Amino acid sequence: MHFTKAFKEREDLITDLAEAGLKIPNHARAVGFLTRVGYHRSGAYRYVFRELLPADQINAAMREYRAATYMAGASIDHVITLEEFDMKLARICLDGT
Repeated sequence: MHFTKAFKEREDLITDLAEAGLKIPNHARAVGFLTRVGYHRSGAYRYVFRELLPADQINAAMREYRAATYMAGASIDHVITLEEFDMKLARICLDGT
């Protein structure tokens, strides 16, 4: 199998997120989050904080509705809070209580 993307360390991934506009107020917390959850799985939680594309740039056939940049004020703390809520909700649903 041939991989087209180069491996990136967590530090590089966090730098990429910051360059895309996601605020990283606590670098150690961000590293811990990516270590626990993983970059790709965290993408589901980061997605809602990405900017919406203008109507003329939406590609419905490819399901592209959001830009690669983040909304003003979006922070990794928001992403972490959303993931923690999701895990608590899943635990409650699975426990049936």
